[in-house]
Amino acid sequence: MRARQAQIRDYPKLLEIAKKSGFPYPDLESPLIEDCWVVVNEKDVPIMAVAAERIVQLYLWCDEFEHPGAKLAAMRILQNSSMRGELKRRGYVDACVFLPPEIAKSFGSRLERSLKWLKEWPCWALRL
Repeated sequence: MRARQAQIRDYPKLLEIAKKSGFPYPDLESPLIEDCWVVVNEKDVPIMAVAAERIVQLYLWCDEFEHPGAKLAAMRILQNSSMRGELKRRGYVDACVFLPPEIAKSFGSRLERSLKWLKEWPCWALRL
């Protein structure tokens, strides 16, 4: 086994692997894919791969609000701002927020209930 950068000829095999798994893998020809590497067997056939997809990570700066309703209204204004359309125009389909553990439960439920965000997969980070 050895690792090498993925080549277009590898894509059909990677698509086959993805279909078998049932997970939603990105299109490897998307402009948001930064790099893709494969582990190949002795016949140079991919048996594993990793791809780096550019994502949007959102950060929120929030001052104190006298009324919680005003804070929620401000968040709705931001959520529906032109930034959303601009990110779509650039090819993004998701924007992610990674919440610190101390606010994940309360703020996460606010995002879900009030702003209709989806709770998806937990995140693990690899420091480069």
